Amino acid sequence: MKTDGVFLDDQYIDATGKAHQIFYTPNGATIHGYAESGDDLFPTLRDITFTNPEPDPEPPKHPPQPNTESPTRRRPRLADTHARRRQERERNRNALEQQADNASRSAHDPPPY
Repeated sequence: MKTDGVFLDDQYIDATGKAHQIFYTPNGATIHGYAESGDDLFPTLRDITFTNPEPDPEPPKHPPQPNTESPTRRRPRLADTHARRRQERERNRNALEQQADNASRSAHDPPPY
């Protein structure tokens, strides 16, 4: 459904640490469910909870020296992918909020005739 391009999706971590996914269909329906995690094949995966890592207690004393021999990426590809997904989900949330605002405005506005 996600690769079709017509559906919007959102993922979030609930209070128990499990990933949930919501699909928004073109006709306005929402489909809630757990995100695909493979726990049907590996039942012990249900015991895993996700938490944010603790920040480093102190910055390094000496900044790393730049590598002048070869150019490097500013951040790993996986970090770029995650950032792009976060931006896309934020755009989807904003689009849904705007659609809801437009729907509520049109429901309260009298017809022009």
